This record gives sequence, C-alpha cells and structure tokens, in this order.
Amino acid sequence: MKRLLAGAVRASLRQTQEPLGTKLCVLASSVMAALGVAAAQAQEASPLEEVVVLGTVTGTSIRGVAPVGSQTLTISRESLLESPVRDTAEIITIMPQGSQIGSGVASADGGNDAGNSGINLRGLGTNASLMLLDGHRMVGQGVSDIAADPSMIPFAAIETVEVVLDGASAVYGSDAVAGVVNFIMRDNFEGVDVQLSGLSGPYESRKVEVVAGHNFEKLNIMVGFSFEDQGSMMRNERPYLKQDLRPYGGNDNRIGTNPTPGRLPVIIASGRYYTVPENWVGVTDPETGLKRPTLEEIQATELQVADTADYSHYIGELQRRGVFARVSYDISDRLELTYTGMFSQREALTQQFGGLTVNITPDSPYYIPGIHPTNPTGGTYQVRTNTWERDFGWYGRPYSSTQNQYIDLRWDIGEWQMNSSLFYGKTQGLDINRPEANNAALVRDPAGTPEGYLNYAEYGNNPEWFNPYLVEPQPGMGDHLIGMTYRRGDQDATGINVRFEGPVANLPAGEMRMSAGAEYMDHNHWLGLDQTVRYYDKRLYWLRDTSIDRQVNSVFLETYVPILADKPIVQRLALSAAVRRDDYSDFGTTTNPKFGLTWDVNDALSVRASYAEAFRAPTLTQINPGVNSTLTRQRINVAPGLDIPITDPEAGQSEVFTRGGRTPTLGPETAELWSIGIDIQPLALDGLKIGFTYYEIDYTDRIEPLPNWQTALSSAENRRIYAPYIHPYTQPANCVDGDLSTYNPILTQWLNMDGTRFAGGPGDCQTVAVIDVGDQNVGSVSQRGYDFQASYRWNTDVGTWQVSTNVAKILDLKRTLIHGGEWFDVLDRIGWQTSLRATARLSWLHNNWNAALTARHEGSYWNDQTPRVNGVQLPHHEVPSWTTYDLVVAYRAPEDGAWWSGVTASLGVQNLFDKDPPIVLNGTNAIDTNVHNPFGRMYRFELGKKF
Repeated sequence: MKRLLAGAVRASLRQTQEPLGTKLCVLASSVMAALGVAAAQAQEASPLEEVVVLGTVTGTSIRGVAPVGSQTLTISRESLLESPVRDTAEIITIMPQGSQIGSGVASADGGNDAGNSGINLRGLGTNASLMLLDGHRMVGQGVSDIAADPSMIPFAAIETVEVVLDGASAVYGSDAVAGVVNFIMRDNFEGVDVQLSGLSGPYESRKVEVVAGHNFEKLNIMVGFSFEDQGSMMRNERPYLKQDLRPYGGNDNRIGTNPTPGRLPVIIASGRYYTVPENWVGVTDPETGLKRPTLEEIQATELQVADTADYSHYIGELQRRGVFARVSYDISDRLELTYTGMFSQREALTQQFGGLTVNITPDSPYYIPGIHPTNPTGGTYQVRTNTWERDFGWYGRPYSSTQNQYIDLRWDIGEWQMNSSLFYGKTQGLDINRPEANNAALVRDPAGTPEGYLNYAEYGNNPEWFNPYLVEPQPGMGDHLIGMTYRRGDQDATGINVRFEGPVANLPAGEMRMSAGAEYMDHNHWLGLDQTVRYYDKRLYWLRDTSIDRQVNSVFLETYVPILADKPIVQRLALSAAVRRDDYSDFGTTTNPKFGLTWDVNDALSVRASYAEAFRAPTLTQINPGVNSTLTRQRINVAPGLDIPITDPEAGQSEVFTRGGRTPTLGPETAELWSIGIDIQPLALDGLKIGFTYYEIDYTDRIEPLPNWQTALSSAENRRIYAPYIHPYTQPANCVDGDLSTYNPILTQWLNMDGTRFAGGPGDCQTVAVIDVGDQNVGSVSQRGYDFQASYRWNTDVGTWQVSTNVAKILDLKRTLIHGGEWFDVLDRIGWQTSLRATARLSWLHNNWNAALTARHEGSYWNDQTPRVNGVQLPHHEVPSWTTYDLVVAYRAPEDGAWWSGVTASLGVQNLFDKDPPIVLNGTNAIDTNVHNPFGRMYRFELGKKF
C-alpha cells in the first residue's frame, strides 16, 4: 500500500514499499525548508501583490482560487502561436505529458480513414483523458468507438488551453482519470480577425479562419468559421512505409502469404506463386470457348509483385468545416445569459490498395491442369488481381458531422452565484464507407456462377464476362464483383447542470467557500452496418442495426477551507475537498473523492499535494454486443488433469468456442492518484519560475479484450486465473451439428447473445467450452513519475527573451494482463509511453518581431517486437532517442492607422533539420508511429489581418 499524504488531507495513512517515493518526499521537504527560510527573508523586504481569480478555472468549481493541490499547465494563445502546430489535437500530442498513442495525429497504422483525433495524457488512453470546451463536456465522435475529438475545435476560436494533470472525477465525473484538457474560447471579442495559412510538405493543407465580434451595451456577439482543405500523402513518399522493408533489414512483405499483384495477375497454388505472362497465348476450352494460360507459360514467367504503398494513402484527403457562435446578454447586473454553439463537418477521401481474389475450382473451364504437382486430382487455387490496374479505384469516403450547443445562465444571488447549463450535442457519420469484394460472386469463379445471379444475366449469360487472367481492363468488373460496406452511427447527448457556489463561513485564515450541485445526462447511440457484398443480386444486407441509451444522475460537493494565513513561513495553507456520486442506469453507482492541499510559504515558494479517485465509464459501444459480437470455433491447448476434456489427445487440444466483441456486463475502470509538488519563483531572480511534481497512478479494471486467452487452459494455474471467463459444458448425446435446439443450454445462451450471428455447423457437437475473450475489465496499470517545468524571462536592449523547458519522466510503469496475474515491467517497451519526453524553447520578442525555436525530445526505448526474417528472429534492440526542432518567425505591423495596421505574417517550420525517425522494425512497419512521425520537414505560412 502507498502512503497517502494525510496531514490535513486525510487522517488515514497507507504504507509504501517504494523507497524512491519516500526519498523524493524527504528531499522535497528539505528543499522546501531551506528555500522557505530564504524566501521568507526576502518577503520581509517586499510587499505582497494580491492575485485575484475572478471565475472558476479548470479542475475546480470554486470561484477565486486555483485548483488546490493539483498540477495545472496553462498554454496561452501567445505560446500556441509560437509553435508551428495548428491542429488542435496536436497541441496536446506534442506536450511531454501528452501522447501520440491512439491520438490519430500521425495515424499509427496509416489507416485512420476518417481523420479522427483524440487526447491521450500520460499514455493511458484517449478515453482516460477528459476534454472540455469552456468547462463543458462535448459529445463524443466516432461510430463503433466513441471519444471526444479536439480537431473539431477551430484553432482561431481558442484563447487558452488549461491542462490539469490529476484525477478530476470528483469535479467532472467519468473519463477524468489521467487529467482534464479544457479548451477556452475567446470571449468578449471585438473586431474582425482573418487568418489564412498554408502547410507544405509531403502533403499540403490550406486553411482560412475568420472570427468577428462586437460589444453592444449589454450584448456581445462573436461568430466565426473555419475551413481546411488537406491534401493526401502516399505511403511510397517514405520508403520505410512501403511493404518491401529489405533495405532496412526487414521482410519483403509484398509476397508473404498473399502476394501483392501489380499490372499482371498473381496465381497462388499449393504455396507456390506464379505471375500470369504479359501476352499469353494459352488454350481455349472446347465446351465454353473460354481462354486460359498454360502451365508452361506461367512457370516460365518470373514472379512479379507490386507494393501496396504505390496505391495507398498514408494521409488521405480531408476537408473540415466549422462554424461557431457565442452570444452573451446581460439581462441585469446580476443575471447573464450566454449561448455557445459549435458545428463541424469532416469529409475524407482515402485511397487503398484493392486486391480481388477469385477461386478457381477443378471443374472450371479456367482451371490450369497440373498446377498442383503434389495433387493429381487437382484442387482449388486463387488468382489475385489488382483493381487499380483494372480501372477500378478503391476509395474510402468516411465523414462526420457534429454539433455542440450550450445555454448558460449565471445569477448572482448576494455573495452566492448560481450557474445553470443546458447542453445538447449530436454526432452523425460513417467511419466505414469503402468497397468490399463481393464474397458471393467469388466463392466460385465467375464462369461457374449460377444462372440466378443477376449480374450474370446482365451480361446475357455470357460466361466470359470476367476472365481473371486478362491483363487489360475489363469493363464492368468493379460494378459486379465489388460491393460496398457502410458502417454508420448517430449519437446524441442531452444534459442539464445546476450549481450553487459561495461563502459559508469567515474563518481566521479567510473565507471558506462551497460549491454544490446536480447534473442529469442522457446519452443515446445507434449503429448500423450494411453491405452489398453478400448476395448474388447485390441487395443491401444489414449486418448490424442496434441502439442503446444511458441516463446518469449526479450530485457533487466541493469545499475550499483556508486553514492558516499570514503566519511565519505560512502565507496561506488551504485545503479543498470534493466528492461526486454518479448513478448510471446500466452499471450502477460510483462515488469519487478528491483532496488537495496547498501551502504557500510566501510569494516565492508554494507546496502542493493531492489525492483523488477517478473512474471511466465504459462507452455505450463497449457495452453493446450489437455493435460487435462474434462466436468462433477454435482449437486450444489443454493441460492434462483439468476439468476440461481433451478431445484430441494426440495434439493435446480441444474444440472450444470463443466469444469476442463487446460485453454488456462491463463495469467502470477505476484509478487512484496522488501527487506532491513544489513551485518556486525566487524573488532574488525576477522572471524565473520552477515547478516539480511527483505522482503515482494505480489504474485498475481497464477495459480490453481478454489477453493471452490462448494460454487459458495450458496449466492448472492459468485455469484458475482465467476461470471467470471459461464456461465448460458437455454436449448432449443427441447433439446434431447445425441444429441449435439440440445443443447444451450453456452454449445456446451464448449463441443467442444480442448481436451474435451464428447458424451452427460441422464440429459444433465436439466443443467442450465457451471462452469469453471479448472486452473485459481485466487489465491494471501502475505508473509513477515526475514532471518538471522551468522558465526564465529577461529583458535586454535587443528584446525580451525567454527560455523554458517541460520534462515528463516516467520512473516506473507496470501492468497485469488479468486479475490475479503477475505484474510485469513495460517501461520503455514498444507500444507504451516512452519514459522521457521533453521540450525546450527559446523565444524572442522585439518591437514588432518575435521568434521561437523549440526542441522536442522523445526518449529511447526497447523494441521486443522484431519480426522473423528468412526464418530467423531479429534481435531485440534499443530504439535511439529522437530530437527534432521547430522554428517560428513572425511579424506584426505597427498600429499606426495605415492600411497594414493589424496585419500579421509568420513562417513556421516543423522538423527544421528534416531528421528521419529511427528505424523500428515491428511486424509490417519500419517505424513506430506511436512515437515518431514520418512527415519530415514541413513549412507553414500564415497571413492575418485584424480589423
């Protein structure tokens, strides 16, 4: 057990066996004491300046105070403009405390068709970080996976970004496990601000943003719009994104088990690969008149394959449109009404390799005799065709449309204030809108297609409407052998929040304040999956059509208690305590407290500590098997002596069913977090700021598919650990394969689970268990580390300079795969957050010019997922660290009344020295896009005018 920072926070203590944490606390205490004496002496000679916080800030609902005990980072608009980044999601990604894992910015697999983004703090997942807009929740985006998407927020609308790196479920409820990111919009804006920008590199982007606002006597109106047109980047732009990785010591993945055909079709038969010759003569079938190449022709042709990178986007084309508005009206001196609306639309076009595989059976007129040398009677083989070489483009066209609308009422009641908010958000979209091979048409080659096939009749029952061996394009092939798959979804959220905040007592150290309120939220989600690839007549076939809803009732309370003030070495000692209870209609209730303590020694030194419990509710799509549920018969190794019979003693295996997909019985993920920190602003060195925070996170019941289920029956110990997920049964003696009514009821209940499509088949009566391998509350992660920030600002005759750094260091990162399993170390292992991420910036401001040079550092880590090359496992190795530099130079015209007044221009360069990412062979990739990006040097030019 870990020791809580009790004192005034909690009377109970937890023991710890982590000596480093104890040493850090002792070291921090020693430093505090030493600095406290020195700073106290300086304080005696310097008058205090009172800092007043007028409203609430991120992480607290108490007016007039910053979050007590919590580490809070504020990114000003000035700082945002000092970076060449203008994608809202990347603002957090490039923070050392952020993460690229799952964010979608660099697209970990190059297949982020819809252009989705997310926020991932400390590498704990996009669902573990809460995103807010002006303190309000936003409706999630996505179809089968739901998460708030920061890319929908126009950059021009952002004034500041506040990041609280602490559990905040006591204030905000679900998702605030790793922290909270609050995008704060520009307020009371006056005038017109027009920004034009262009991005140039391996892909191009053009953006225009306009913000206009005016203050009337009691009314402020701000409106704006944003439009971005992003071009595409092909995978072959970067050699390490291609299939052929031999130049980097990897495999030639163009071949593998499914060779990639180019202009010439490829034949796969008995594990051997052949290329159809360019100008084959072949033979003609005497009965049908169909032509095919001869065995000698294909054997004499050297294998020719293509690279999917030549046909595939890494970054697809993307268009984003956004409109936002804010109207604030002062009904009276004590009553204010505000409307905020934000609407966004995203449309993408992604190009993918299209491979079409036709099965050729021995009775087909297209069959090549002797192609199976070890099978005299013949056997089915495949002919693979490249659709791009047949004049059929393989495009995905996903889109998303989202709106968030808020009505806020603020009412000052004496010294108290009531804040009430109405919220409505809605997302509609398709995350899959792409071609699919028409399975029904390809079970047998087209020459053997039944006469009832509509497409066959459309060709006048001509058996040669598609010849898989022909090199030249064949009209109509795409229309009749390729269908479409659509996965679409709608979700909406409606809520109301009422909160009262004000003073409750005057204590000797100051005013004790309290905030209390209640909230109601209603969430709904619908998903549909349909295809035209199932039937011979290409009818629309619905695979999924499901909906689900959830209601959440919440009450919350937060207090701020000043304990001491204006005492020796205690300028202020304050405690905050918050608690929130959320009642979910699907999985029940959860109560989460948070405690914070801040000790301001003086103006120069402040110490803080916090403890919080947090949770993340499973998303509606995670608890709905109608979104995805599968039942598959598989073989699994079984150790002797278990209660599971071995049906194949020679192989030591048994037939089982595995149930995958979403799970209706999921509960919330939970976490405990504590931190201790120190902030220093030495009075003797004006302009210097230093912050240090040590933290620990225990994150349990994480939702993920059952890991390593293949070993669930490999030993008695594993059988015990995996017991909750293993459901043994014995099929009755009268069991008939395919007749579900004769199956054991234990199996039948899994067959009948919502969303599971299963018709039964040969071998079902030999199965002995169901293993639930779908999403489960299984994993646990323990992380501890520290954050360090420092900045120094000084003035010279040639301008104002500032140097700053931000370092995130993970000291320990462990996880378990399943309840009761062993903990193992994942620190600095591929697929996890690197232990060291840091930035350093030097900025300069003089007259109308400013510039900033930023260094970004990604630490080294261990690659233990190297592939096998020519049957030999590549050695595991250390991936070197990666440091890149960004530069921004900007000019603002003087405000002299001339026509160019208010004009701004800037040039930004990302990866200034065009440094390539480290080579990281892992499976089919040669770089690790969870950590690095393949874009190289990119230029951004901006031109703006404020009227």
